[in-house]
Amino acid sequence: MPNLPSIINHNRLPRIAAIIGIMGCCTTVGCSLPRSGFSMTDSRYFGTPPQVWQANGHSYLVFRYPATSCFFALTSSHVVKDRVVFRLVATSSSGNMQGHLQAEEITTPRKLQYIANRQVYWQEPDGRLLPLVVVANADTAVFRLGVVRGVH
Repeated sequence: MPNLPSIINHNRLPRIAAIIGIMGCCTTVGCSLPRSGFSMTDSRYFGTPPQVWQANGHSYLVFRYPATSCFFALTSSHVVKDRVVFRLVATSSSGNMQGHLQAEEITTPRKLQYIANRQVYWQEPDGRLLPLVVVANADTAVFRLGVVRGVH
């Protein structure tokens, strides 16, 4: 095999491997932290801020997309210190969600218990928890015009 000049300085390989390893760890930790990157008051993502609607023994996380939205929102929820915390974890290009209502049914018994006690919050990008409005006896007839998912 011909003796070609080496592009890689072999003395630097351990340093390069360490940098790549650190970058990988930072990316993994940063992407897995339970934080929202989207504020519930950000009008680019929400025409109306998220609320919890209760009707006929069911509870839903509900929000309306803005009139200019072309993103589909993916939310998440978890229980932290005796409260339910919702957040928007990602958006996806959908084509046209303009003005649509999205309702996500909450079915986890533990989460429903905290919602009944009004212990339900939205996590902001800076980590603050903002209380969500809970609407009792909501009119769920409007759901037929929106997107309904059972995910929480």
